Amino acid sequence: MELGKYSFGHPEYNLNIRQLLHLSYKIAAGYGEIYLDMLEKYSEIISEEVRENIYGRHIRRLFLDNR
Repeated sequence: MELGKYSFGHPEYNLNIRQLLHLSYKIAAGYGEIYLDMLEKYSEIISEEVRENIYGRHIRRLFLDNR
């Protein structure tokens, strides 16, 4: 399992790592321009991960898999 990805049903799922990741975003945002520059630099990777998370783990399961 990749550290940055989590699935509640996965045997290696660790709630503490998930909480650490959420906290790290807040800390990173405190770096202002450095953080924003990195978001822009890696926007393609980030957007794909966000899309997969929101669409694949939420929207698809809630609205499309129940047809």
